[in-house]
Amino acid sequence: MSELAKYTVLIDDDEMVHLFWKVEAKKYGVNLETFYSVDKFLKASSEMNKDCDIYVDSNLADNLKGEIESEKIAKEGFTNIYLATGYSPDHFKKPEWIKSIVGKRPRFEK
Repeated sequence: MSELAKYTVLIDDDEMVHLFWKVEAKKYGVNLETFYSVDKFLKASSEMNKDCDIYVDSNLADNLKGEIESEKIAKEGFTNIYLATGYSPDHFKKPEWIKSIVGKRPRFEK
């Protein structure tokens, strides 16, 4: 692949969330890649544009917090990082590398 691909990325440890996002992505024609951890995403991220939209769940496996783990993504040069959570945005102190705190529903548009 000579040109880096444009993806929307979901990082979440819940298989049902992955399935829901995949159904919605297909409906809207979105190129979605899903990962169960930040580290797995980072291993595959060399083929992705740094400006792809990345949605990271707050509560990841092994008691890891997405709002903390996502700093690794920002350090790799990715800039469109969102915290996707069921909690109210007021529940968090938004880290500087997080663009915004959003709900768990996919934000795809036609």
